[in-house]
Amino acid sequence: MSVPNFLASSHFYSTMSATCAQNVIDELHTILETTNDPPWTNPSGNTFTSPVDDDGRYFTANFSVKDTHHLVYHVVDQYGAAVEDRNLIVDAAGTEIRIYSGEYHLWIDSMRSTPENLRMGILDLSPQGQTTWASAVFANGHQRNSDDWAGNKESGQLATTATLGGNGQGAAQVYMVATTDSRGAGYDLAGNLVTWPVFVGKFNTYPVIFIGRLYQALLCPNSLAYGVEVTIPIDTDTTAKFRVAGVAENWYQRLLIRAD
Repeated sequence: MSVPNFLASSHFYSTMSATCAQNVIDELHTILETTNDPPWTNPSGNTFTSPVDDDGRYFTANFSVKDTHHLVYHVVDQYGAAVEDRNLIVDAAGTEIRIYSGEYHLWIDSMRSTPENLRMGILDLSPQGQTTWASAVFANGHQRNSDDWAGNKESGQLATTATLGGNGQGAAQVYMVATTDSRGAGYDLAGNLVTWPVFVGKFNTYPVIFIGRLYQALLCPNSLAYGVEVTIPIDTDTTAKFRVAGVAENWYQRLLIRAD
């Protein structure tokens, strides 16, 4: 039941109403630079860098506005290697925006009639040392910046710059969320919700070559609606709140992200 990475990294949840992409960027300045503990840094403009951890790991995200209602990001790892470019839409009539952040993650949900999501972060490599492979920064989102729906938009795939066994960054590769049988979340015989850590492994390799897992996230069955909040034990006598993120489902599963 105990999941160490829920106790070993920071988390913060915020919600707002936005009518344009710039509203979201303005809120990110406040949340990341002021509210988060430890805080992110703002090297310039609308660029944000996650806190450097004890192992020297961090990532940087640059945000921009395209056509007023498209929020665009470009993510690079600590070596400057590009990870991903994506965007999401904020409706002019007003959209609820949910922002989940911490020292190792930043997720943004646009709760439209069909929710959209941008997500980025660093993978937890435990039980291996956190520098066993050189870079474990991930990012993804619903739409490419060419405005087409992304082929790897599902929860099951993430773009990362991880280099297995190397000591420097590599070209971006695609990895997938994986469990022992790709259907790890569901219910037990008594009807209790069963969630699962979000393990990430190399795409199209069998048996799966695991690379790490997401901080502050879990897999849940797709019977849970987008935005639903659940309380889940994360350690002895310790519970935490999670919400179903606006990430397209994969293999009958959706993603939960820490929301307290």
